[in-house]
Amino acid sequence: MAGIWTQLQDVLKYDYLAPIRDQLNNSSPFLAQLEKSSRDVVGAGLWIPLHVSRNSGVATLGTTGTATLPTAGQQGYGKVQVLTKDTYAGILIYGKSIRATRNDRGAFLRAVRSEVEGAVNDAKIDVERQLIMSDTTGQLTLTETGSTGTTITCDSTQYLDDGMLVDIGADTNNTISAVTSATTFTIGSSITWGDDEVIKRSGVTSGDELNGLALMLSASSTLMGLDVATYNYWKAQTVGTAGTPVALTELDLLEVCDLISKKGGEPDTIMTGYGGRRAFYNLLQSQKRFGEVTNKMKLKGGFNALVWSAGEKDIPIIVSRFWPETSAETSFGVLTMKELCMGQMSDFDWMEEDGNVLARQTGSSKKEAYEATLVKDAEFITYARNRLGILLGVTPL
Repeated sequence: MAGIWTQLQDVLKYDYLAPIRDQLNNSSPFLAQLEKSSRDVVGAGLWIPLHVSRNSGVATLGTTGTATLPTAGQQGYGKVQVLTKDTYAGILIYGKSIRATRNDRGAFLRAVRSEVEGAVNDAKIDVERQLIMSDTTGQLTLTETGSTGTTITCDSTQYLDDGMLVDIGADTNNTISAVTSATTFTIGSSITWGDDEVIKRSGVTSGDELNGLALMLSASSTLMGLDVATYNYWKAQTVGTAGTPVALTELDLLEVCDLISKKGGEPDTIMTGYGGRRAFYNLLQSQKRFGEVTNKMKLKGGFNALVWSAGEKDIPIIVSRFWPETSAETSFGVLTMKELCMGQMSDFDWMEEDGNVLARQTGSSKKEAYEATLVKDAEFITYARNRLGILLGVTPL
C-alpha cells in the first residue's frame, strides 16, 4: 500500500498542481488582467508605503530678491498594512477508488479528474466573484419579507447557485435546492427567517472575504485600514448618483477618466455588467457609430473586449456576470490596472505540512475516504485608490 500511496501523492502534486495554477491565472476575464507576478508577503503582512502630499515650501516671489523665503516643507508619507486571507477548495476521494488504482496510475487520474477540475473551477469562480462584488462582509443578498417555508424571496439571486451551502441569518448550513427566478430560491428544509436577513456562504463571517472592486470604488468606505473621513486622498473618483439612474453618456464616462488622470492615474480598463454593455452598444448605435461597436481588443488570457476610444487611447470594456447590477440600475468601473494586484503569502497549493497531500477522514461521522485541500493565502490590494473611479446611476438595457 505504501507504493500506491506515494504514487497518489505524486499524482496530486505534479500531475495536477501546474494545470490548476494555469487555470486560476487565465480562466476568468478580470483575474487574467491582474499582474501575474503578484507581490509575495511574509511575516505579519504586507506594508504599502503611500506618498500622500507634496512639499509646501515652494513659491515664486517676484523680482526684488528681498522677499521672505517660503517656510521649508517636506514630502508627506503614510502606510497601510494588508493581512492576507485564506481561500480553500477541498476534494474527497473514497477508499474504493484508491484500491481500484493499486496498479494503474491512469485509473486514478480518471477517478479524481472530475473532483480536481471541479474544485479548481469552483475556486476560480468564487475568487472572481469576490474580486468584483465583495465588500468583505460576505453578504450575497438579503431576504425580503420574513416568513416560514422552503421558498425564499430575496433582493437578488445573482450570486446564488444550485447546491450552494448558505447561512440565512442565524439559520446555518442550508443547501439551495434550486434558484427559481431572479429573486427566489428554494432550500431542502423549512426554516423561519425575518426581514432583511443576510444570506452568505456557510461559515463566512464579516471581514472574511477578499477586498473587491465594490469596496475599492467607493468615496466613503474604509479600505485597508484607512478611513476616507481622515485620509481624504484615499477616495475613489465618483461621478453620478446611485439610486437615480440616467441614460449613459460618453461625457460622463470621460469625466471619470479625467478625474483619475488628474490624480496621476492612467485609465486602461472599464468594468460593467451585461445591462451596462447593452447600454453602451445602444449609445454608439444611436450616434451611427457602428464601426466602434464591433471594434475589439485582445486581452490577457485570450479574452476579447469591446473598445471605447477615450481621447488619446483605447480602453477595453470588460463584462462580468458578478458586476453589481439590477434591472433598473448599473454602473461602470474605471480602473488603472497597474495600481491593482494580489498580495499573496502563497499561490494555490496543496496543504501538506505533515508530508501528505491526502488525509484520512476523522470524527464520529468519518467514512472510508480521504481528503485533499488546496489553499491560496492572498488579498486583493490597491496602491492608489484615488486612481480608480466609477460612474454610478446608469440605466441598463
